[in-house]
Amino acid sequence: MTVLFKSESETYRTLRDKLLEAEIALKNQTERVEALRRQLPEGPLVETDYFVSCTTVWGELMFRIKSTAEGKTLGPLFARSGMAY
Repeated sequence: MTVLFKSESETYRTLRDKLLEAEIALKNQTERVEALRRQLPEGPLVETDYFVSCTTVWGELMFRIKSTAEGKTLGPLFARSGMAY
């Protein structure tokens, strides 16, 4: 379905059509990957808690979110001037 605009050049339309083809190909590839992902059998149980060994701020945050979801409390991230954050 090509929509032509009165003021567009032939070069613009050609490039726009190439972009549309690439977008459609990307959508189709994404759908194929999603289908393959859905076909995967249930994987093995992971027994290692990877968040424990992470030393970044993001890793600490993810570890705390996971712990909170599991009902554990860990205390504040840091304390300053009597205020805990």
